[in-house]
Amino acid sequence: MKVLTLIVAVLALNACSADYNPTPLSPSTVSPAPPQPPVPGPVVPLTVTLSVGRSDPEVGQAISFVASSGAPITSATWHFGNGGEQLTARGETAYAYQTAGTFVVQVTVTTADGRTATDQASVTVARHQSPPPEPTPTPTPPNTSGFQTAIRCTPKPAGTATHCQATVTYNGVTQPSGTVTDVAWDFGDGGADRQPTPVTSHVYAGPGTYTVFADVVAANPGVPNPHHQVASTTVTIP
Repeated sequence: MKVLTLIVAVLALNACSADYNPTPLSPSTVSPAPPQPPVPGPVVPLTVTLSVGRSDPEVGQAISFVASSGAPITSATWHFGNGGEQLTARGETAYAYQTAGTFVVQVTVTTADGRTATDQASVTVARHQSPPPEPTPTPTPPNTSGFQTAIRCTPKPAGTATHCQATVTYNGVTQPSGTVTDVAWDFGDGGADRQPTPVTSHVYAGPGTYTVFADVVAANPGVPNPHHQVASTTVTIP
């Protein structure tokens, strides 16, 4: 019995002295943390500036308008203050007003990131000014130096024709009758006549003293403008 107890004790001792080889544990897999969405930064307000390309436009003239901002403009809506509207893909356009007045132009722009902004400007359109007329050249006055006109009437009894003739002298030289181009006669009794030559006749109805006028237009060789002069004389009809 003692022998059996000793054998069991020896076996137990051998079992306890055997090498201990524990089974290694498999390493555990750790999943990475899911990505976090970026924290949005502060929204920067969009600003736009509207400028007018012509300072003193007139009716019918094209006016350029430019909207500028710090971000690329993808569309612009224009209101021209007179009911006219436009939609453009950029911040530039041109418009011509057909009536005069002061108009408030407004533009609303949209940028690529979806922001919008609005600005406005005032434009005054004036009526179309016609160019000033060409000055009328001042005619050269006739050279009347040495130009004289005289008339002479031969009186006849009342009821008969009185002969009248105008003579023209230039620098003391009597001009031929062919240089007279027009003579307007006033015989002083209500009678009148007009002739292209300096000779005429008039019948006086009764006796008296009358003042005869002759408005003579005559040409002179070498002088570009015709001469014009009025002469008078008196005639007594017996």
